[in-house]
Amino acid sequence: MSAPLRLAGLKALVLAVGLALCGAGLAQTSPAATTTASISRMGPGDQIRIQVYQNADLSQEAKIAENGMVTMPLLGQLQLGGLTTFEAESRISAMLQAAGLLRNPQISVSVVNNRANTINVLGNFGKPGKLPLDVMGMRLTDVLALVGGVDSEAGDQLVLMGTRQGQSIRRQIDIQRLFEPGGESLNEAIHPGDVLWVGKAPQVYIYGEILRPGAFRLTRGMTLMQAIAASGGVSPRGTLRGLKLTRTQPEGGTRELEPRMEDTLRDGDVIYVRESLF
Repeated sequence: MSAPLRLAGLKALVLAVGLALCGAGLAQTSPAATTTASISRMGPGDQIRIQVYQNADLSQEAKIAENGMVTMPLLGQLQLGGLTTFEAESRISAMLQAAGLLRNPQISVSVVNNRANTINVLGNFGKPGKLPLDVMGMRLTDVLALVGGVDSEAGDQLVLMGTRQGQSIRRQIDIQRLFEPGGESLNEAIHPGDVLWVGKAPQVYIYGEILRPGAFRLTRGMTLMQAIAASGGVSPRGTLRGLKLTRTQPEGGTRELEPRMEDTLRDGDVIYVRESLF
C-alpha cells in the first residue's frame, strides 16, 4: 500500500475514533441532565402544565395550592406538592388507570412558573435576597456558603422561619455553635419557602473621657474592662473611678448602675467615663 493511501486510512481511523468518543460523551451527558432536572420538587405557588396526550379535556394548567393539592377533571384533588415532575406523571397515570378512564395514558407534567423552590435570605448576609434551591438536601451551611456568609456587622444569632408538616416554625440558631464540635444538630435542612434572617450585632456605647468614644460591637461575654480596652482606654484626663452604666430595663425605662470592671455587659449598655478631679 502506498504512503498516501496509508495516511488517508490513518486519518479516517482517527476521525472515526473521535466521533465515537463524542457520541459516548453525549450519551453520558443526557442522563445526567435528566437526573438534574428531575430532582427539583414542585411546591405551593408553582404554576404547572399537565398534558394528557390524545385527551385534551384532561389537560390543563393549574396552580399548586398551599396544601400541595391540584384539582383535575374527573379525578378531583391530587397531592402533587413535594413531587418531581416525573413522580407527578406516574401518579396521574396510575390514578387515570385505576379510575378506568384511560388504559395506557401518556402524561407530561412541566413547571410553567416556579415559585416554590426558593428561599428568602434577609438581613446582614453577604449577599441577601431570593435564593433558588436547585439541589435537594440543602442545609443551613450550604446556604451560608452560597450567600457569602454574614457581613462584618452581623450578630451571632440566625432566625429560621418556615413551615414543617403544615405547621409554622421559628427557630433561633447560634451561628458560632453551628461550626463548633457537636453543632451538626443545628445544621437544619432548608425547605422551599423558608426565610433566614440575621440582624446586626449588639452594641455598647462609651463616652466621656475615653480615647475613642462611640459604639462598639458587644462580643459574647464581654466585660466592662474589655469594652474600655477596645475603646483605647481612658484619656489622660479620665479616671476609672466612679464609672456610670445606664441600662435599659425589660419593662421599659433605664437604670443607672455603678459597675465593676469584671461585670458582663448587655446590649445597649451606655458607659460614662468621668473626668478626674486631680
